Amino acid sequence: MNVSILDKINNLSFDLQHDDELTKEQWDKVEQIYKLSLPVQLNKMQQQLLDDLKYVYSWQHSHTWDLFYYLVDKNTSMFDEETINNFMSMSEEESLAVQIIFSQWVLSPKE
Repeated sequence: MNVSILDKINNLSFDLQHDDELTKEQWDKVEQIYKLSLPVQLNKMQQQLLDDLKYVYSWQHSHTWDLFYYLVDKNTSMFDEETINNFMSMSEEESLAVQIIFSQWVLSPKE
């Protein structure tokens, strides 16, 4: 099984959190690292957008950035109106979380 970099960071920070000799400042930094390494929880709209991006990418084989252009351009030949509306109604933070996870999926080794 391949252990991702985030899993390694998560494991190291977890181990450090249980080190009794850390100062309060060090512990706070370790805790921040640990929280950053946890998987992002997507809401229903984000998950639907992620699923739609994966689907379109799989059959279209467009450049990843093109897919986001199609969403911003409201291209209904690529995405249905519901997906476009979901994307347009998301905050920047919500849409970036989807973009990060989608990018990781694109870059991950395919079986």
